[in-house]
Amino acid sequence: MVLVAIFPSVSGRRSNSHRSLSEFEADLNKAVRLSQESLSLIYNRYELFSNWGRQLFYLAQNIDEKSYDIIKWQFAKKIVTDNSQYVMVFGGSSVTAGHDNLYQQSYPEVLRRRMAPALQAAGIELKVRNIAQGNNQCFPSDYCYEAMGGYDPDFVGWEQSFNCGHNEGYFEMAARFALWSRNPGSVYYSPSGTGSIGGGCPPSKYTPPYSSEEWTEKSAGMNPWKPSRDDVREQRAQFFRSFEKIGPTARRFAESAYSYQKSGAPLAVSGISGWDVEHDKACDEFGSTPQKCNLQFFFRNCSMLRFSSKENNEYGNPHGKGASWHPTRAGHLFRGELISWLYTLVFLDALYTVQDDLIEGETNRNALLKKYTLEHSKLFTSTKVPPPLHCGIDKDTPYFCENKPKCFTDYHPHYAANMSLSELIVGTHKWTYDHADFFEKYKYKVFPDETHLELRPGYTAQLRSAGELFIKFQINNYKSIMVCGYHFKNLMLATEFTVDLNVPDDRLSNYIPSEDRHLWTDLHVVSGCIQLKNIPEGHHVLGLRAKLNELRAKPGISHILMWD
Repeated sequence: MVLVAIFPSVSGRRSNSHRSLSEFEADLNKAVRLSQESLSLIYNRYELFSNWGRQLFYLAQNIDEKSYDIIKWQFAKKIVTDNSQYVMVFGGSSVTAGHDNLYQQSYPEVLRRRMAPALQAAGIELKVRNIAQGNNQCFPSDYCYEAMGGYDPDFVGWEQSFNCGHNEGYFEMAARFALWSRNPGSVYYSPSGTGSIGGGCPPSKYTPPYSSEEWTEKSAGMNPWKPSRDDVREQRAQFFRSFEKIGPTARRFAESAYSYQKSGAPLAVSGISGWDVEHDKACDEFGSTPQKCNLQFFFRNCSMLRFSSKENNEYGNPHGKGASWHPTRAGHLFRGELISWLYTLVFLDALYTVQDDLIEGETNRNALLKKYTLEHSKLFTSTKVPPPLHCGIDKDTPYFCENKPKCFTDYHPHYAANMSLSELIVGTHKWTYDHADFFEKYKYKVFPDETHLELRPGYTAQLRSAGELFIKFQINNYKSIMVCGYHFKNLMLATEFTVDLNVPDDRLSNYIPSEDRHLWTDLHVVSGCIQLKNIPEGHHVLGLRAKLNELRAKPGISHILMWD
């Protein structure tokens, strides 16, 4: 049975269509207050009122004006639209998955906690979907954002530089998935490397430490910050000054994404700077100028920020220890609150814009939606996804990306209906449904429930007597399919492929292979997958069966990729 994860609806969320004007205004006021509270927590935790804190945040993350405004008008449209959602999909490796910590300590979950209450107050359901998995190669995982993350996200987060940090084609795929969405909005790039975030410093003098989720402004005796319209405009300008001074913090990964934006695509681009990237021109913005200005500089100088302390070395699991390449609990907190800072500021800007329009007398929400849609449309010239620049330009390449790939897998989390591997199987078989649970070795409760559970199921023939597994598929413009057996070794060596061409629908319900099916030998090995090439257009059935091999390897399948 395939697990299909659906996040529960936010409780207490009220439909915009049932709100009177006075209720709508009250909800906007509540959303403003909650946004201010979230921003204030971040502002004071990292001492953004100081030269060093402010410099750290705008060295770590910036954004250009067009990207900022694309996000703002997208938020504004949702604020005045009935029953709206904002869907954020985070893909990546064990870093984003939160390994060595509890799932709810991962940085996407930190973001959800910071942003969901304010969006809920404004009538927007925030859905944060963390589909990252440990030890996963970029192919096929970067081609499966839709299958695992669900349809039409507003935000696509990419973090995979451990596995493919020098392959522009994979960076480009994240931008393309953001544009293939019916709600094209943002692509956000994060490096995998975590770096030290102050763990070499002495223990904190404060209880709780600044890097603890339990820390509050009250516990530190700090006054709340209530960002006004002028404050938001100033922070907005800070983003742009940083962007102009040091260039985009996402530039290591975002060449294609920025090219798409310049060509007129409706794409907002942002991201986190590399931990060891030096910016010669950055550190004279707010204070004195160190010779090597990067994120490590701020965290290793213990006297700069109260956030930096020995407690930052601790992981969230009961043992408090983890792999050096995984962010600690405090590392996830910093990354999650950094992204929340940007997106909550933009959301608050959108809230103020809606409030100002109401004050000026425009109380018809349909008229406001029309106005904001027009403002949004001024930022792009075409909704068509541009041609690829790096990934799969040749129509024979296994990395074909001109058209959106359809990935069918039972890997979990899994939010897209009708995109499971199991639903493609036809006929009868004796293959074993195998759950490759990466977390069997852990003795503590990593995940809060099955919705978020990280699983890698697939089908395998444990014995040659298991016979064949039959999978229906369709060929259109791209004349190949990809068969992946990610957690099965030696797939090519162990598997024989047949293709039953042009199988009508009425044969699929009780499928029996025809006598004239073809043994397919036009094959190409690609990163744990096999490309079956030069298949004619039509609806076909693929057969997989074990073949003798000197390694006694077993055939298995975890993904099927096909294209329109």
